[in-house]
This record gives sequence, structure tokens and C-alpha cells, in this order.
Amino acid sequence: MDYMLGEIACIKETYMFYGNRIINDRISPLSWTLTCEITPVASVDDNVLNKSVIAYEKIKFWLDNVLNDVTFAIQSSELGSTLCYLSENPTMLTPYMPTDNHILQLIHCKISAIAGKDLHIGLSTLDSVDSSSMCIYNTESYHYNLPTTDKTGVENMYHSKPWWRRGTFDFADYSKEEVAEHELLREYVENGDPMAIFETELISMYSDKKGKKTAKAEIIKMPKKWSPKIL
Repeated sequence: MDYMLGEIACIKETYMFYGNRIINDRISPLSWTLTCEITPVASVDDNVLNKSVIAYEKIKFWLDNVLNDVTFAIQSSELGSTLCYLSENPTMLTPYMPTDNHILQLIHCKISAIAGKDLHIGLSTLDSVDSSSMCIYNTESYHYNLPTTDKTGVENMYHSKPWWRRGTFDFADYSKEEVAEHELLREYVENGDPMAIFETELISMYSDKKGKKTAKAEIIKMPKKWSPKIL
């Protein structure tokens, strides 16, 4: 849905996506419906409003490019790790079993990190076709049941925070050794995050400068032919 942020107090975004879930090495094709209440942090200052619009567009960019035909699998799944190499679809490796409740928390935490202080991600729900009930998450009522940086092997990881707590395009974690050894992955982390490049385009679009022509930036896609190490 397209809205002009600031004209309404809250946006209820509905997003339907298709993908696969791996539980106990069994792949189940599913469809999910995600809803999120998004409140813009806007004021009479146009710069503040523009920041809320940019944050909203960044969230949509991540949802459109990552959740389309995604495969969810727990990090310890051998099948899930193998699909990182064999499948062209995004493979999201989760810290715990990818139940709807866990997936909802990961998505909520991720898009909150992308939004930063410019948007508030409130009440969110996730419903899948094989679930008997809808999962509901609200930051005002619950705390994330997700690992933080205090985990075994974090000193060997390329980033200090897991992917769901980074406002980047990433949807998986990788070690320093993987970055050094994998050419495509090294090119990705060295050339810049696609989310940052996309934000640069948005800032140019919403700039008050008139008559200035900007070249279209190249969006660097996340490499898919690699498998995060289990530490």
C-alpha cells in the first residue's frame, strides 16, 4: 500500500508472501500474511517527515526483496545450510525453530532496526496457511525471545550484532573467515550495503534541491551461494 506519511497517525501495512519452512528436514511450501502497525515520527519540520518516509521505503525494500520466495530454516539444519548453496531463493537461517511466532519476532526486530528512530513498529501479526491460530506481537507487551551478541563464537562473527538487530539488508550471519574466503561475500561487504545505497537514492529523491539530476545507483544483491558456519 502507498501512503503519504504524516497525513495519518498510523499505517496498518499488510504484506502477503510465499515461501518454504523447513522443520525436521521436511520442506513445507506455505503462504504467510504479515500485518504491522507503523507510526511515523513526523512534525512540521519537513526534514523529519522525509526521514519517516525514507524509513518506510527502506522497510518495504527489505520486505519485497527478502521475503519473496524465502526459505526459513533453523541454523543447525543441514538441509537449510545446503540450500544456501543450491537454491536461488533467499534462505533465512533462524536461531530457533522457525515457527510463526519466532519468524514474526525476527521480522519485527529486523524492520524495527531498519526503521531506527524515525518509525515505530507496533502491533504485528503473522498468519500462515498451516497454522490454527494467528501469532501476535506487540513491543509494548512483550520482549524479544531472540539471542543477542552474548552468544558463543560472537568474536568470530563479521558483525558484532546478529542480522535481526542490524539495520542492513542482511538476512543471515557469517564469520570473518567466510568473508575472507568467499569472493562474492567479500565483494558484498566491501562494496557497501544495498540498504545504504537505496537510502542514498531516496535522500536524493526527497532533496529540496531542484534541477539536479542524479545517476541511478546500482543495487548490490545479497549473495546466495554461500552457507553461514555454525559456531
